[in-house]
Amino acid sequence: MTENSFIQKVKDSYFEESTIKLDELKKMLKEVMPVEGYVDAEMFEEDGVMTFVFKDYYNEDKWDAADLLCKLKINSEGIIQVVEHDIPPYFNDINKKIALLLSGLVGKKLNYKVKDDHIIEPLEPVVDYLYDVTKV
Repeated sequence: MTENSFIQKVKDSYFEESTIKLDELKKMLKEVMPVEGYVDAEMFEEDGVMTFVFKDYYNEDKWDAADLLCKLKINSEGIIQVVEHDIPPYFNDINKKIALLLSGLVGKKLNYKVKDDHIIEPLEPVVDYLYDVTKV
């Protein structure tokens, strides 16, 4: 993707309400940020706020070191409220694209409740036999 088309795409969707799938976000981060390995996210909940930490892992075992790409805080409706990063304070061409992408994420909805990432839906029963009335 050329720089002008990337900037235009982010600019066009900047103030739109839209939903981003977790896999799409990983791809966007890999395209824009200097990633050495592969992008993956850790997810945890704290005080009703979901936090996603996106990292650049050097191998698939996750035993090696990983670089922090960004951290997203998501409210109960799935809307991205806060984007944290550690981009250096000087802006070169690469950092401008990264800052533009990350700032454009605020207010977007993140669809992270997908089976492909082994994330369990909040209302999905964890132990099926407890809810199966035929086995009583």
